[in-house]
Amino acid sequence: DAPAGEPFDVRLAVAAPRLERSLTVPGPRAERARHVIMVVLRGARLDRFLPRLSPRFTGGFATMVREGVAAEVTTGAVRAWAALQTAATGIAADQHGLQEPTDLLSDEAPTLGTVLAEHPIQTAAYTDEAAWIGSGADRGYGRREGCPEAQPLCRVGPMFQSIADGLSANRGSSFTLLVTRVGTIPLDPPNDLVLALDPVPFEGTLTPAQTGVLAARARTTEIRLEPRDRARLDVLYDASLLAVDRGLALLIERLQAHRLDDSTLLLVVGDRGVALADGRYLGDAPIWRPEILSTVLLARGPGIPRGARLRGVVGTLDAAATALDALGVPIPEEFEGVSILEPERLMERALPLVATPRGELGLRFGAWLALPRPAPQAGVSLYDLTAAQRDADLGDANPIARLFAEARITSLRGDVGRRSYARSTRALPAPAPPR
Repeated sequence: DAPAGEPFDVRLAVAAPRLERSLTVPGPRAERARHVIMVVLRGARLDRFLPRLSPRFTGGFATMVREGVAAEVTTGAVRAWAALQTAATGIAADQHGLQEPTDLLSDEAPTLGTVLAEHPIQTAAYTDEAAWIGSGADRGYGRREGCPEAQPLCRVGPMFQSIADGLSANRGSSFTLLVTRVGTIPLDPPNDLVLALDPVPFEGTLTPAQTGVLAARARTTEIRLEPRDRARLDVLYDASLLAVDRGLALLIERLQAHRLDDSTLLLVVGDRGVALADGRYLGDAPIWRPEILSTVLLARGPGIPRGARLRGVVGTLDAAATALDALGVPIPEEFEGVSILEPERLMERALPLVATPRGELGLRFGAWLALPRPAPQAGVSLYDLTAAQRDADLGDANPIARLFAEARITSLRGDVGRRSYARSTRALPAPAPPR
């Protein structure tokens, strides 16, 4: 404690760091899933789900929160495309190396599709994210359905309908993946969903196309929206997510009608959040900001306790590990996620690493961020993220601004279309048997 008005230092010390390998063998679990449906929801903001679900979502989201688990998860990458591929493949960003939509995943890299193809499990992948098909992350799926080339922005609603229609046709075990971009900017929700949330004619200037224009402008200058435009932006965003809310409601209704409710695990995971005129940001933003760093994981089905709260450190790549675990498929060593069906393992994990656009790595715990001090200084600096979030104008005097002032997340790179994958170097060897 420091006397009022006097400066003081806050330091983080780590004593005797070491790596340990757990030798605990989990016992058999009674409940397994025959079917897993996993939805990767790009740009899923945590504040729409936790601490309370938005009242605008009364369909599938409400059912999953009420009858399953809702958890805050940490995004797995600095860049938006890398975060998507981490959530959709279950491979950490430093392994898959996919930073831009032009990057291709190497053929030697495993995916959920290729891992499941080695077992008698039917697989299918659907997406309205045009660049995901053909990226290499879609390898191994028995069926793939994406946007037609002439229609780069297609609707996710018919894809939910196709998944629902195929539920009764799966005789054995199955895994279905849906990757949707509805939470990303430019926002382009169907007009009927916009009217469902706001039936009053809008007399402002913010259109779906302009959300993309403003997001591009936010990379180089400060964005200030009028209150009515901010309200309209929220409506456009929530109307976009409403397509997924209704699609999940349709899936749950069909599962119950075909008596598959007790044997189907339904997963929804965000890749990361999106900025909606938070501070000066719109769309993309530095990863330290809470609206970007944290997203949501929803789970409902076999092995998921009703209304439970996950404790420990949870990440976006845990969804893929959970899907494999639920189907009884061994999780490959390349998949660094932890199944939420084994919640005790979540408590064994380290604090989440946070990467900045400048390539610095820090530890995040709650509302605090610990970053190593630049050379020639030594030690660790501790920053209060909530205090930085309240500061709308991040001036040069703000220490967070000095570390994260790089708001332009994009980078120029000439190696377009490169193939990328590197095996993990973080796996610990098994301990030597006692002599």
